[in-house]
Amino acid sequence: MRRRPAILLVLALLGACGNEIEHTTLEGCRVIETRDQIGASSPRGLDVVIAVDSSPASAPLRSALATRAASIARSVLARAESGDLRHLTRDVRFSVIGGDLGCGATPSELPRVRTAPSSGAPAACAAEYAPQQEWPAQSADDVASAIECLAWATDTCDAQRPMLAALDAIRLVEGVRRRGSALLVYVVSAVDEAPGLEAEEIRPRVAMLSPFTFELGVVAGVPTDLDPLADPGAITAALADPRFDGGAACGIAGASVPTTPRLLALAAEVGVAGFESAFASSVCAAVPPAATSLGGLGLSSICLAREPSIDPLTSLPRCTLTERPVDEVSATPCAGRPGRDPVPVAIDEDGRETCAILQVATEDDDGVFLGASPELCGDRPALQLRVPLERSVVLTVRCFTQLDSTPGCQ
Repeated sequence: MRRRPAILLVLALLGACGNEIEHTTLEGCRVIETRDQIGASSPRGLDVVIAVDSSPASAPLRSALATRAASIARSVLARAESGDLRHLTRDVRFSVIGGDLGCGATPSELPRVRTAPSSGAPAACAAEYAPQQEWPAQSADDVASAIECLAWATDTCDAQRPMLAALDAIRLVEGVRRRGSALLVYVVSAVDEAPGLEAEEIRPRVAMLSPFTFELGVVAGVPTDLDPLADPGAITAALADPRFDGGAACGIAGASVPTTPRLLALAAEVGVAGFESAFASSVCAAVPPAATSLGGLGLSSICLAREPSIDPLTSLPRCTLTERPVDEVSATPCAGRPGRDPVPVAIDEDGRETCAILQVATEDDDGVFLGASPELCGDRPALQLRVPLERSVVLTVRCFTQLDSTPGCQ
C-alpha cells in the first residue's frame, strides 16, 4: 500500500524554547549555534478496533467476514512482531465492535464490545471471551482465533453502522482506547453504512481521538478489479465508478456483495480528517498489506530555525540530539534504546540517563536525516526522527551553521 504523503504528527510538541549564539570554534571557524529544547510525547501501547457487520442479511457471508477480521489481526501482529518500538508494538490490544446500533432510521443504541460469538460459529470457538484480546500475553494464533470467533456476529438489525460504532466505541466504551495509545481502526462489512454519521460530523469526532491516530482500513463492497484503494483520494475517485450506484461489487461462495458507497465515502472523510493512512479493499479478496509500517510509528519531524551546515564526511546536517527522560517509565538505559550511543551524556540524581541520538548516513537506517516537512514546517528546514522516542522526554537539538568559507572550516 502507498503511504499518504503526510507527516506523522505523533511527536506531540509540548512546548519549546530556543536560543541562537555566534561563536568561534577551536579551529578558528565562525559559526552560529542554535539550541532548542522540546518536550516530546510518544504513544504507549497499540489499540486496534475492528468493527464488523453483524446484519442478518450478511449471515451467508459470516464465515468470510470473520476470516477477513482474523486476517487483519494477523497482519497487525506480524507487523508488531517485526517492529522496534518496545512500548508500542509489545503491548497490543484488540476490541471487536458490532455494527448494530439499533434498527431505526437513526442510531438508538450505544456501541458494544463483542465478548461471545453468535450461534452457528465454528465448534472450536469458546462460549465467551474477554472484552480485549492482548498480545503478547496471548499468542498471535490465539488472538487471531478469538477475533475470528468474535467477528462471527449476527444481531437483529439489517441497518448497520460499523464506522459510527467504531468511532463512538473508542470514545465511549471503557477499555477500547487507553490514554496515550496509538490507534488502528478497521471496518469489515458486506452491507453499506446506514444513516447516522454525516460527513460534517466527522472532523470533530476524529479530532477527539487524536493524537496518535495512525491507520484506518475498510474491507467492504469494493469491486475486486479496483482493489485495493490505497488512500482517501483513491477511494473518492473510485466512487465515480457506475457500479457504486446500486450495483454489485463481487461475490463470495455464490452470494452477491453490493457496493458500499456510503461507507467508502465516510472512510475517505475519516482518513483525511486525521489518520496518517487510510485504505479500502474488497471483502471478496484477501486483505492487502496495510499502509502503515509499525516500525515507523512514533516518529516525526523537528522544525529548525535555520538551515544547518552539512558535514561533507557524512552528508548529514551538523546537528546533535540528546534525549532526557522525564519519568521512570521512559528511563531505559541508553544501551537499551535503539539508535543511541550506549554511553550516557549525563545521569541525573534519580539515575535516569540522558542519551545521544546517533545519526547515520541513509534514510533507510535508524538515525536522523534532513528532510522536507511542508505540512509541519512550511519553508523551514526539518530534522526527521528515524528512531523511536521513549514515552516522555525532553529533546535538546543543537545545530551549527557555518558563517565563513575559511579553508579547514568546511
